Amino acid sequence: MSMVDVRRIPIGVSWSLGWLPRAVTCTFGSLLAAGAALVVLSRFLPRSRFGRALILEDAVAGVAPAGPRSLLARVGVADTALRPTGKASIDGRRVDVVSDGDFIDQGTAVEVVEIDGTRIVVRKKQP
Repeated sequence: MSMVDVRRIPIGVSWSLGWLPRAVTCTFGSLLAAGAALVVLSRFLPRSRFGRALILEDAVAGVAPAGPRSLLARVGVADTALRPTGKASIDGRRVDVVSDGDFIDQGTAVEVVEIDGTRIVVRKKQP
């Protein structure tokens, strides 16, 4: 209906005048053309020079090659203040961590107490 000039259509317009099929044809034709363009772009853009510039090729440094489960019960040092999130060095790797609720100062020894997916929970190391 947005493609139809309402000022020229009388109130008692008949649906058989041809304006509705033309509007529907134009709308679905546009959707079909956009879908075809997306298929072509998804197929050829990643291989083009412009597409390769948009796609990250290098792996982002993560927790550990063996996965975060290998860090459970390990001890490290808080690199930043944890209030409650921050960074800590555990087994020579710098990882994003969450404290178990307490504020932890930078340089404090921390212990990994829980791992939930990629979320690593730490608490102050008890002496």
